[in-house]
Amino acid sequence: TLYPHYTPVVEEESKTMIPASWRQHLVIEIDRGTQMGKHGGQNLIGRAVYDGQYKYVIYDWGRYREQLFDLTADSGEMVNLAGSSHFTPVLASKRSCLRTWCEETGDRFVAMIPSGDGPAPY
Repeated sequence: TLYPHYTPVVEEESKTMIPASWRQHLVIEIDRGTQMGKHGGQNLIGRAVYDGQYKYVIYDWGRYREQLFDLTADSGEMVNLAGSSHFTPVLASKRSCLRTWCEETGDRFVAMIPSGDGPAPY
C-alpha cells in the first residue's frame, strides 16, 4: 500500500500550511437559525473554542450567553464555570483566543466578545 509512504510528506506539508497558533485550538461556528421559535424566531449565533481541556462558548444573546466548561472534569458540560472567579484567567484566555481568530479571519462576531474579566452581559 502507498499510504505509509505519503504520511510523512503530508505531515510535514501541514506544518507549513497551518499556523502554529491554529494547532492549539479548535474554533466552531454556531448558527441555530430560527429554530428558537419561542424567541420570536430570532437566530441564535455563536462561537466556541476548544483546546483539549476547556470549551468556551459564547452566543450573541441569551441568558447563558457565555459558557466555560472543563471537559476533563465535566465531560457532560453540566457546570458552567464562566461566572466563577477561580476560572477568570481561563475565561480571559479563551476570549482572547477567539478575538484573535475573529480578527485574523474577518469574522464580525468579534463585536460580541466581551472585553474585561467579568462575565458577558446577558
